[in-house]
This record gives sequence, structure tokens and C-alpha cells, in this order.
Amino acid sequence: MKKSLFIHIIVFSSFVLLCLNAFAKENVKIYQQGLEGYYQVQDAIITNLFVQDTNGNGVTAREGYLRAFHQFYEARTLIRFKDISLPYNVDFVRAELKLVVTDRIGGMMLAGYYLDKPWDIESESLGWKNRMDDQPWSEPGGSADVIQGKSFIINGFSGEGIQEKIIPLDNEVVLNWLKQPSKNFGILITMLDKDASAWIHSSEDPQQSYRPQLILYYE
Repeated sequence: MKKSLFIHIIVFSSFVLLCLNAFAKENVKIYQQGLEGYYQVQDAIITNLFVQDTNGNGVTAREGYLRAFHQFYEARTLIRFKDISLPYNVDFVRAELKLVVTDRIGGMMLAGYYLDKPWDIESESLGWKNRMDDQPWSEPGGSADVIQGKSFIINGFSGEGIQEKIIPLDNEVVLNWLKQPSKNFGILITMLDKDASAWIHSSEDPQQSYRPQLILYYE
């Protein structure tokens, strides 16, 4: 009888530990513009539209929809979540990026890259050629200023309008953002398909739930 009771106690204790571990992994910190007083999302689009008339810098938009576009000109999206952190004395597990995209085409593919050079959302020079005042991208469009070997793909678009995409992010990169905030340069999103265009809901979207989210999991 004692042996049976002892076994039941062990089994029950193991079950409790498993439940506690599962619960611990459910801890989440969400960063989204306007959520719980957070207003540190920076996003913009840089384009090579009218580069011949702008000394190579194209047209930049800091408000409204974000775009990943590749037709008669190209548009790329910059997104950065500044001032991110986790509660004290916890372990980072993983991170996701949530985007809401309006897509009327279907079948397209976007690519995301982790930037390794700073850019300044406040700079009037930010664009296809420059990342900040008097500081050009290594190559126009920013695609050379990324962490090599680190990228992600966004696909599975249906063409049926508003769609939510949740993208797993590279753990090493995000952990570095948390440990060294000065190295958090955000993400560059480009369109891989020619003659395709995606409209990404920005941090200014009137509907807060459509704004980009950085989701951090910890235990």
C-alpha cells in the first residue's frame, strides 16, 4: 500500500512539474505601438522612385502603409522595435514578428533581413541611398547592410485581402537586441517576386490590432 502511494505521489509530482514548465513557457511580452504605453516602433518605406531626380535617394514615406513592392520601381520596408526588454531574471525562449498584410495578388513571397547598420527615422536624408545624414547604405536599398546568413521568408499569401502572418525570428539576433540595445537596427523587408506588391499595415494603423507586433517568449 505504501509503495503504491509512493508511486502515485511521484507520478502526481511529475505531472505538476510538467504543468508548471508548460505554464512557464507561456510567458509572453508583446511590443506594439500604443500597447501598454509603448511608442517605440519605427517604420518607413524607402524606394527607388525618381532616383534620377533625387540624387539617387528616391522617395521615402514615414507614415501610412508599409510596402514591399517590385514593379516599375521598388519599395522596401524598414521596421524597428526600440527599447525592448524582458522582466528581470528570466530566460529568453524565442521571438516572433506578427504582421498584418493586405494582399490582392496571392502566391507572392517576401524576404526579411536583419540590419547590421543604424538608420535614422528622423533624418530627412533617409532613403534609397542614405540611411541617415551624410551616411549612405553600403549599396542603395540597404540590402548589403544585413547580417549575413540570417533571413526569413514570408509566403502563403492567398490574395483574399487582409491576412495575418506570424514569422519566427532568429533567436541569436533577438537575444543580441536584448543584451545590446545599441545593436538593434531592426529589419528590412523586400519583395522577391517581380510585378507583385504587398501592403503591410504600419505602426500608425487606426486599428491597433493590425499594427506590427514583436512577440517575446520567456520562462
